[in-house]
Amino acid sequence: MGELAQLWKLVRQFGLRHLVGLKRRHDRAQPIVRGYVTLRVVWALLHAGVLDELAEHGPLSVSDLADRLHLREDTLRHLCEYLDCVRVLDQTSPDHYRLDHLGRILLAEPRGLLDLSYGYEPIFVALDEMLEGAKVYGRDVTRRDKYIAMGSGELGRQLPFPVMADIVRKQGFQRILDLGCGDLEFLFTVCERTEATCFGIDISPEAVQHAESRLAGSPYRDRVQAVSYTHLRAHETSL
Repeated sequence: MGELAQLWKLVRQFGLRHLVGLKRRHDRAQPIVRGYVTLRVVWALLHAGVLDELAEHGPLSVSDLADRLHLREDTLRHLCEYLDCVRVLDQTSPDHYRLDHLGRILLAEPRGLLDLSYGYEPIFVALDEMLEGAKVYGRDVTRRDKYIAMGSGELGRQLPFPVMADIVRKQGFQRILDLGCGDLEFLFTVCERTEATCFGIDISPEAVQHAESRLAGSPYRDRVQAVSYTHLRAHETSL
C-alpha cells in the first residue's frame, strides 16, 4: 500500500502522461549508458584474467579469484555483482560466480571485438580534448597497438585468414609477405596449410614485440619472421 500511495502522489503532482513519457525516455537512454559501463567492467575483468579463470574453472568464489589473480577482493566483488545484474556472470551462491550465457558468447567469436575496442580506448577517453584541440592523435594520444593486433588476429582467424590461406595453398605460393602483420595470426594460418616461408612487417613496434613473443613459442618460428617498419628504415639508412 505504501508504494501505491507514493505512486498516486507522483501522478497527482506530475501527471500520468508526463511520468510515462519520462520513463520511456529513460528506457531509451539506459542501454547506451549501460553498454558503456558493462564494456568497461568486462574489459577490466577480461584483462585481469577473471573471465578466463571462470571459463576454465568456474564457478569460483570471489575470494579464490582474488587470491589467484592478486586482486582487491572488495572491488572484484562489486564488479562481479554488476556483471551478474546484466547477465554476463551468474551468481551461483552468495560468493560464487560462473559465466552466464552472454559471458560465454563474449569469450568466443566476439572476443576480438573486445580486444580491438580496448586498443582504441585511449582515443575515446581523450575525445573531449581532441575535439577542443588540446590534444592531437599521434602526438598526445595513441592507441594500444598490442590489443589492435590481438583483436584483428582473433577476428581474422574466424573467416578471412583461412580463405586467404587456402588461396595461397591452391596457387602454390612459397614466399609470403604480410604488410601490417599484427600478431602474425594470418601467417600462422598460412603455415598451418602450406610449407611457405613467411615474412611480416608492421609499422607498430609494440605489435611486432607482441608478434615476436608469440613466435618464440610457435612451431612455425623457423618459417616466419617479423620486423617493424622502423627497424627496416633504420637498417636502410645505415646502408
